[in-house]
Amino acid sequence: MKRVSINHSLDGRAINKGAMVLFVLGLCFFIGSAAYLRQLTLLSESLTVQIESHRMPGVISLQSNSQDNAAKLDEMKAVNTAVVNILLPWPVLFEALEQAQDNQQPVKLLVVEPKMQDEMMKITAIAFSVASMLDYMKRLNQHDMLNLVDLISTESVEVNGQPATQFNLAVSW
Repeated sequence: MKRVSINHSLDGRAINKGAMVLFVLGLCFFIGSAAYLRQLTLLSESLTVQIESHRMPGVISLQSNSQDNAAKLDEMKAVNTAVVNILLPWPVLFEALEQAQDNQQPVKLLVVEPKMQDEMMKITAIAFSVASMLDYMKRLNQHDMLNLVDLISTESVEVNGQPATQFNLAVSW
């Protein structure tokens, strides 16, 4: 009887070098992709924290350093100032300016310069008679929203050959 022996060892010629190179490249690509995915996940989490902090402007993240906190505080102060300026009673103020008009002797507003910090505005206007100017000032003074109406200056001008009075008012609310 013949004996059969089975050899389970690898033959040195059976290892394909091209396949091994592809395997190593695939492994490197997988490790690089996993690291990139982890980096994207961390970035996504930090952006989510920033979005949440912007939704709640009064809350400051404790994870950021003091420079970030100072920058965020300055930004929040600027945003709050802008919000306060937006929330000023502009519709009521402009309505008061319009209601003070007399249809028979209108006053033409040229410039309205608001000064939000002082809660006042400077108005430059033209009236075709001194009586209409004084009537306009009286009506502004009677409005509930306005506290004080001061005449700053007057000047005689001509509008289309017609005599008129240009005047400046300081109005506080």
